[in-house]
Amino acid sequence: MEKHSRKNLLQISEKFSSISGTFEDNIDNVLPQSKTIDMAFIDAIHTKEFVMSQLEIVLAKCSNKAIIILDDINFSDSMNECWAEISVDGRFSCSVELGKRVGILEVA
Repeated sequence: MEKHSRKNLLQISEKFSSISGTFEDNIDNVLPQSKTIDMAFIDAIHTKEFVMSQLEIVLAKCSNKAIIILDDINFSDSMNECWAEISVDGRFSCSVELGKRVGILEVA
């Protein structure tokens, strides 16, 4: 899987890091305390439980006005419920749904 992801990302830019392993196990090793996230793409296991968990980890490390992109927001009833809750969360100054698949959030 990593080989395909890396190949796809290289078509966009060389400015990325590809890390093997879970997000939860690697975030603190990859992003030191003094660094923040300006843009994140969350493509977790498509359940409210997993997405909300990863969103909380990302939010704790986000800069002001960071952009968070969520994939497959209408994948299932669980994801519909997740997006409905997140899209009105006061921690975001803006939420936008692109088509029926992608949600974009701006951190307040």
